[in-house]
Order: sequence, then structure tokens, then C-alpha cells
Amino acid sequence: MRVQFDGGSLFAADKIPGLVNYLLRWKGMLTSNVEEAYGFARSRPDLPLPDLEILFAPAPFFEERLVAPTAHPVVIGVVLLEPVSRGQITLRSADPAGKPVIDPRYLSDSDGIDRNAMLDGLRICAALASAPSLRSQLGPIVRPVVPPGTPDEEMLTRALEELGQTIYHPFGPCRMGRDAASVVIPDLEVRGVDELRIADASVMPAIIRGHTLGTDRREGRRSDPQHVVPSRRTARCRRTAMQAKIGGPCEEVSRI
Repeated sequence: MRVQFDGGSLFAADKIPGLVNYLLRWKGMLTSNVEEAYGFARSRPDLPLPDLEILFAPAPFFEERLVAPTAHPVVIGVVLLEPVSRGQITLRSADPAGKPVIDPRYLSDSDGIDRNAMLDGLRICAALASAPSLRSQLGPIVRPVVPPGTPDEEMLTRALEELGQTIYHPFGPCRMGRDAASVVIPDLEVRGVDELRIADASVMPAIIRGHTLGTDRREGRRSDPQHVVPSRRTARCRRTAMQAKIGGPCEEVSRI
């Protein structure tokens, strides 16, 4: 769900003043990791581990940023950590340069487990937005677009059906395993192809309960047979998400 906000969001972070502040001082809104707060929750009390991630972002996540926002927004959303539904990737043609056909098949499981879990997560988002400490800071809901007086359940259902999207953490098309159907073996070598390894989220046999970047980096380290474990004097480097994209300075935070 997306709501309007009076100010202080990332709405104008990429405007000239924000860019100047970042490029000259490495400070300001562009140092944000965008999604400023996270939490994990269970959609059902009988689950042994959380199946939902709740995220908060003072950013215009409207229509995958393909439509320009017109005001300061805040996004409170839910991510399904272990979907039951399965998509598929198939060949479009025999042309090796041709783009594949990708069908994510969201919320397609026959028992409706994914749909029910996502609706439960959206109810948590609505409850957070209605909390007195936050409600006074937020304006009206701007997504989904519903008439005044729309029942909450109808609004949440429309939010799921109209606003649901990927967060671009795909995994698994080159599954790792020891069986003949797996694409790569446990040391990440591609079956039947000499000296070729795959080292990203595509080798995961199952999705992790969280964001994939850390696991991707670990797979990258494992993929190099000449990799040497860093010495105890190797500096650790920390960058914000924006610094990593633009190439900002590396801040040494500790030594290991």
C-alpha cells in the first residue's frame, strides 16, 4: 500500500541539490538504502519460521518507477519469502540469441496458500499504518486507487491484484545438486562443460528467507578455485546501496 506523506521522503533525492550534496560530500538522501526498515512475520501461528517480510520505504515505488510520482510518498509493503507457486522459463525458439519466455505465475498455487499469506501480510501493513504513532504522519492512501469508503478487505485485495510485482530476486533456473537433472554440481561447475561455473542466485536449489545479495557474494567467492581466504589484516569495506551503484568511496569499518 502506498500513502502520501507531507515531506522528508526520497521524492526529490535525485534532483540537483541531492546530487550535488552526494557527489561533493557523500551525504544526503542518496546515501539511503531506500528500504529503511524491515521486519519479519508469520502469516499463520503454526508456521515454524516467518514467511513474510514487511518493508517500509520513504520512496516512490509506484508502477515499478515507470510512472513519475507527483508528491512525497511512503510505501509499506509485504514480501512473500517462500512462495509455493512456481514460474517457468522456456525457449522462445531455436535461436540461441533469442529471448526466453519467462512466466512467473504469481499466486498460482491451487490451494491459495500464497494469496492468503500475502493478504495476511497486507493486513499487517494496514495495522502498522493505522498505529497512532504513524497515522498522524501519513496522508491518504494513493495506491490502490479506490473510492472513499471502500471496505478495507476490498482495498487490500485490490492492492494485491493491481500492485503486486517482483522485487527482482529471482533464483533457481540453474539449480545446484548431485542429481542428473541439476545444472551445476556443488562446486558450481556446469555439468558437461569444462571450466565453466555459475555463481549467482540462479544456482540456489531453494530460496533463502531474505535478500539474496549476501548469498550471491558467497557463491562468487566459492566459484574461484584460486580464491584465498583474506588475511586477518584485510580491511572490511562498507558502502551504501547507492554508493555501490555509483562508485562512491569505501568506508573502512573494521579489520578482521
